[in-house]
Amino acid sequence: MDDKFIEAATKRKELIADGIIPQTSYDGGNQQSMFEAGEVGLYYYGQWEIDNLLRSCPDLNWGYAATPKGASGATTTYDTVGWVSPRDLAHPEETWELIKFMSGQMYESVLKVTPVAPCAHKDYANVFYDAVTEAGHPEAAEAVREMMSVETKNGVRYAADWASDASKMWDEGYNNFLDSKADTDLKELADKVNEVISANQ
Repeated sequence: MDDKFIEAATKRKELIADGIIPQTSYDGGNQQSMFEAGEVGLYYYGQWEIDNLLRSCPDLNWGYAATPKGASGATTTYDTVGWVSPRDLAHPEETWELIKFMSGQMYESVLKVTPVAPCAHKDYANVFYDAVTEAGHPEAAEAVREMMSVETKNGVRYAADWASDASKMWDEGYNNFLDSKADTDLKELADKVNEVISANQ
């Protein structure tokens, strides 16, 4: 929660107040299909949309840019998934071998056909970049590679006990700030969210 963030949030608030961009409560349920139909000029979405655009919209002229970095020049949003299994298994060694396969070699075939996102295993992530480049979008491959290579990443989903309460508090306060529904002090809001996190650790 630095001055740069507050400056950017205030600018967005002003754009909403002026009617240039919609309020946070607008229905964006059909944004994806509108972009794919060429009805939306700019669309903020994750790299998994690349695969859909390649397969479903061969005639759409589109490009892809990396998520901007923060004031430090070393942060970006980041989403991650992984393979897990219960601790008590009848065959833990075999399960581990399967997880290793799914986390690595499996992507050699999967990402060539459906390049939805690069995996965390760097050697196999190249399959994604190569597939997207070969499909005619090297700028998309480079943008995603840039986001993946940023050293410090901010997580966007949390499974911790505090996640639900902290997210609700932040979403309500921040959206009310953006939509000018409340005179929210963003630094105080961030402090309250951090208190919720600290109390649950």
